Amino acid sequence: MTYQLVILSNEEEEIAFKEMKTVALKKCDPKVAEFMGCARDRTFTGFVLCRPMLKAMDECLGQFTKEDTRDSFRASMYEKKERKMAEALAKNIE
Repeated sequence: MTYQLVILSNEEEEIAFKEMKTVALKKCDPKVAEFMGCARDRTFTGFVLCRPMLKAMDECLGQFTKEDTRDSFRASMYEKKERKMAEALAKNIE
């Protein structure tokens, strides 16, 4: 039995990060929309008037962008890469 080291490339790391970010934004869409509605058409007053909405949005996004969440997306990428490597290895053996 041989083991192969599977490492994610920078591109794959970026894909995992983008997937995590997309999921977080979808789950927090109401909070993001509320903040954007408040901040729209405002300049400096937006920092003061929209602070509660910004805090709520940040807290929501923080729940879905923790390191352990990112690790689960990385693990998914590892599994996909391992499957592709195993399939390629099986084709080469045949």
